[in-house]
Amino acid sequence: MDEQRSELVEIPAPTAWPIVLAFGVALVFAGLVTTASVSILGAILAVGGCVGWFRDVLPHEKHESVPVSAPEPRLSRAAGRWRASIG
Repeated sequence: MDEQRSELVEIPAPTAWPIVLAFGVALVFAGLVTTASVSILGAILAVGGCVGWFRDVLPHEKHESVPVSAPEPRLSRAAGRWRASIG
């Protein structure tokens, strides 16, 4: 294996907006058992999370390229014999 091949895979770019949305929804439900102000704050965060997330993916989703390489083969001992495995 003298040759190392590296390919690029495009994946969606990371964003924090889903966490903001989830925290807002959690505060909305927490406000149901506490006070209305907690629900209002949660609703504001949830709407802000939705708007921010949609602005990240519309009109074109952001991507980033990540290099992918084949896993290194390694030796494992199974049933008293050495054998090569990948992964």
